[in-house]
Amino acid sequence: MDSSKALQVIRLLQKEYPKAKYYLNFSNPLELLVAAILSAQARDTVVNAATPALFKKYRTAKDYAGADLEGLISCVSKVSFAGNKARNIKASCNIIAENHNGKIPQTMEELAELPGIGRKTANAILINAFDKVVGIPCDTHVIRLSYRLGWTKNKNPAERPWKGCMQGTHA
Repeated sequence: MDSSKALQVIRLLQKEYPKAKYYLNFSNPLELLVAAILSAQARDTVVNAATPALFKKYRTAKDYAGADLEGLISCVSKVSFAGNKARNIKASCNIIAENHNGKIPQTMEELAELPGIGRKTANAILINAFDKVVGIPCDTHVIRLSYRLGWTKNKNPAERPWKGCMQGTHA
């Protein structure tokens, strides 16, 4: 596929979805980090239903770090794997409070060191909180659609899914 076809697809998507936005509700980088941790293997509607009360109760990384774990779990109890996710939020916020002056890190390396944050989630945080694009968060749907659009020849994500992509477009 050449770059003109890719731009055509992008223009069509922008026309079809002019107000596209990230699916999680948040108003600052900390809220996005917390919502992103909660979103793993969970429906966005469930996460978005749980976060307003959570964001009202805990406003800073220090608040989450000092939170009673059982109280934090109860706030997110309807989200799948609530206990593990609450522990990850608490541990991540402890690192953020102690090592980053309460500010969400703005590099892939620092974000990926936080419990509950992998490269896909780190990319989502960097893009949506800081407008920094160092990679593209991809899941199986992106890989499947990329194949159907002719952007890659590989159907198997475990085998370098971007092998065969047009040059200069993968991150």
